[in-house]
Amino acid sequence: MSPNPKPVTWKSEKYLKFVRNRGCLICGWDAEAHHVRKASNSGVGIKPSDTWCIPLCKLHHAELHHFGFDSFLRNHNINLYKELFLITSSWIKQGAG
Repeated sequence: MSPNPKPVTWKSEKYLKFVRNRGCLICGWDAEAHHVRKASNSGVGIKPSDTWCIPLCKLHHAELHHFGFDSFLRNHNINLYKELFLITSSWIKQGAG
């Protein structure tokens, strides 16, 4: 076992479809799944698990990348962890896991 094992990421196309079908967090329009990158869940060549996805339309996804993640969250008054929890708990409640 290496001293720094590579993190295991959970991937599910079914879950990503579920996230996209929720509509954009900001405007409710058709969404794509944006993977939230935090220091604890990503690195060079490592994509976060699909549980770290939020639904954003193309416009808001581009805005996030233009202004930066923290500014985007502040500007739209988004509690990231609450949103991630609500998405995941909805997924579990519908028995889609």
